[in-house]
Amino acid sequence: MLTMSESSRGPALLDPAPTQGTGRADRQGSEWRADVQGLRALAVLLVVAFHAGLDLPGGFVGVDVFFVLSGFVITTLLLSELDGSGHVRLRTFYARRGRRLLPALGVTVVVVVVAGLVLLSPLGPRRQTAATGAAASVFAANIQLSNASSGYFDVAPDANALLHIWSLSVEEQFYFVFPMMLGLAWRASRRRPRRALAGWLLAGLAASFLLCWWWTRVDASRAFYASPACAWEFAAGALVAVLLPRWRTLGQPAANMIGLAGLLAVAYAAVRFGPTTAFPGSAAAIPVLGTGGPPRRRRLLLPVVRVPHPVRRACHLAG
Repeated sequence: MLTMSESSRGPALLDPAPTQGTGRADRQGSEWRADVQGLRALAVLLVVAFHAGLDLPGGFVGVDVFFVLSGFVITTLLLSELDGSGHVRLRTFYARRGRRLLPALGVTVVVVVVAGLVLLSPLGPRRQTAATGAAASVFAANIQLSNASSGYFDVAPDANALLHIWSLSVEEQFYFVFPMMLGLAWRASRRRPRRALAGWLLAGLAASFLLCWWWTRVDASRAFYASPACAWEFAAGALVAVLLPRWRTLGQPAANMIGLAGLLAVAYAAVRFGPTTAFPGSAAAIPVLGTGGPPRRRRLLLPVVRVPHPVRRACHLAG
């Protein structure tokens, strides 16, 4: 269900504002961002509906959609850089991430923790919120929550006002490690780097998925929060990005059918899943495969909803 304009470039993905200019490349870049915007809008709506208590018990799978998109977006950007220069400029990459994320994260954590001192009970929620805020400031909220709870659905939102910030820590842990690993794998496989990358990603995806499945059976909290158990979802998006040249050979009718099936898979998970679902485990494969299907080359299956960047970031901070 991921979408792809045939000559789009990765860097445009990370900037939601339209580029200036009137050339063909600019129009193609806008179409590319619109494609990804549609999936992001779906993820935002699912998460918001779930936390708003609407009749969408599996809306939490919007986070899994985000994870697949994150893997796809970052890999497309890094491959574009590797194709051009043969290496990843890690300092530039991390500086860009810091400028985009740290201001919003800092304001969110400070405001919520200060408000919690006034509004939350000192018997537990205030302390838990402060602890999660401290961990979130170093992108470790998922680790703190995994150690402090028995599972995501076992913690009431009013018991920890920063409960939902865990997904951002998982994403940043992935962003910290993955560019270095991708750059090293690329340099080690000069002849056919994309084929080698696809093999490494498949191996990592399988190992992480099996770990996620096992932890779901024996330690639900770790399966939900731990980065190694979430890595396969990022890897799924990354694999789609690596295989883009092959996906482009797929006929349009076949791509349309697979895209529709992907959308239905995400919708099924959002409607049928709930707190009693053994999640993530093997159940998470439904929204992940639905999101990470072959890219469509031209028109969108999913209507585009332009969600302003501050709104998307706020929803992601609350994911």
